[in-house]
Amino acid sequence: MRRWLHVCRTEHEKCNSDLDRLRQFTLPKRLLLVEVSEQAPDTITLIDSNSLKQSIRYATLSHAWGNVRRCRLLKNNLKTYERGIVTADLPLTFREAIEVCQTLGVAYLWIDSLCIIQDSDADWTAEAPRMADIYSNAFLTIAATASVDDEGGLFRSPNPQEAMPLLVTAHRGSKHQTSYHLHYEDDFQENVDAAPLNRRAWVLQERYLAARTVHFAENQIYWQCPSALMSASDNTNTLVNYRDIYNFNSIESSTENLTLCVLENWTTIVEAYSQCKLTRPSDKLVAMSGLARRAHEMLRCAPGDYLGGLWRQELPENLLWSAVDGVKADPYRAPSWCWTSLDGQIHCSDHPSGRTSMVEVLNASVHPVGDPFSAVDSASLLLRGRLCNVILPKQLGAVAFTKHSPASAVVKNVIGQTGQAQVVVDGKAKLLPAGTFTTLFDHSRPLDSNADADPVICFLPIVDDDNADATDDNEKDSAILAGLMLEPTGQKRGQFHRVGQLTFDTRTACNILRIAFGGQDIPEGLYQDLDGDDWYTIEIV
Repeated sequence: MRRWLHVCRTEHEKCNSDLDRLRQFTLPKRLLLVEVSEQAPDTITLIDSNSLKQSIRYATLSHAWGNVRRCRLLKNNLKTYERGIVTADLPLTFREAIEVCQTLGVAYLWIDSLCIIQDSDADWTAEAPRMADIYSNAFLTIAATASVDDEGGLFRSPNPQEAMPLLVTAHRGSKHQTSYHLHYEDDFQENVDAAPLNRRAWVLQERYLAARTVHFAENQIYWQCPSALMSASDNTNTLVNYRDIYNFNSIESSTENLTLCVLENWTTIVEAYSQCKLTRPSDKLVAMSGLARRAHEMLRCAPGDYLGGLWRQELPENLLWSAVDGVKADPYRAPSWCWTSLDGQIHCSDHPSGRTSMVEVLNASVHPVGDPFSAVDSASLLLRGRLCNVILPKQLGAVAFTKHSPASAVVKNVIGQTGQAQVVVDGKAKLLPAGTFTTLFDHSRPLDSNADADPVICFLPIVDDDNADATDDNEKDSAILAGLMLEPTGQKRGQFHRVGQLTFDTRTACNILRIAFGGQDIPEGLYQDLDGDDWYTIEIV
């Protein structure tokens, strides 16, 4: 570790440059003084950072708490911890993290459970939004990657033969030979990405924001920084191409197309974060608030451009996310058009060139509870676009498109699968080709099953790609018409909840739908305004 740290500090220009730091350096509110003291060699002390120079270096600990949570900072032991904490009373992971700091000459350590008052909502509310700065400004992050709780510790005794690369020598004739080191390609992914620690949602932002991280994995130790990714068994930086996936600091402010780069990184974050676990589902937004704050700084956007998990810059295309095994948050956490309103794996829509936007965003607003990157109290999305009525008969589990009659066209389709559809156009039923229609509902029970009548669902197309430049025969018949399935709230005219995503993927089907959008008899209660071009104004909440 000493050698890795020395190389990073002396040779990695990217890791030591402050040119792309857009934030002001501030210390956490509290830190643990862990350097060895002659007066009390077996004691550490909780320090108020106001008494420290802003230039001091500190490390952070990334760890899984586990079910047994001892040695937490509470209101009634704050003064005691400020006088001193006996090291032997701490969990094994904490003791070994202190040992790492002392070995590397880092005098201060930040551990969330010992530096934030755990039974104080006020202290938690004040410190949680500072996570981005705490991890970004830390000299080093120590990750207890292989441990499921704080008693698991950092250090392991792996079999060196399993971690070491295999040396292979190739002979060409009697005088020529070449040696190769063979590495297991998925080593880092299996031992770090899939490790117990990195299944926690809170840890994701710790990985993305950390300047330098030492991963204490089951098989060996790994070093990760914006310039290198190495392991104890291999210091050749052979995994260097993998490092950018989990490090926001690797994106420089001078990067060409910085906005696109940050937003692409955000897509990776969302999909990874949605697969992680939260002890309290209500922490969905606050557990990634540090990432949102850092992305906001890099995007240099307006304060209101972060919309509860989405970015205004990507509207309306970023509305086309989909969920796997989604569960609707209860109580309210975010608007239905934001993926953060659900628990479950999220897939973000890609945004290839050539797609035509089918909606106009008139207004998008999110009203946060205090910190603009954390909890949301209410939100609204006002759109202008096309509409097509959809009916979902509960007894059939099918979807029906209507133009003049609520039962004139039925899509013979099992929820979440592809099926065949009929659409009424000018009073005549047109059969859509088989295998052209896909529904993806956001959660398992998106509709009110107690309603007497079949619920009315509206299809709002978001993007249209006719693939007009296709040259391959198979591609010539392909097209994309993708949008949202909406359910009226019943509380306000033209107001909806999102309940899923609907996609048509052949030219024939898309052409029929494009014709069907004109001259429809949409009930007045399903829109707020209608112009002469059959464009409807609606609100999604």
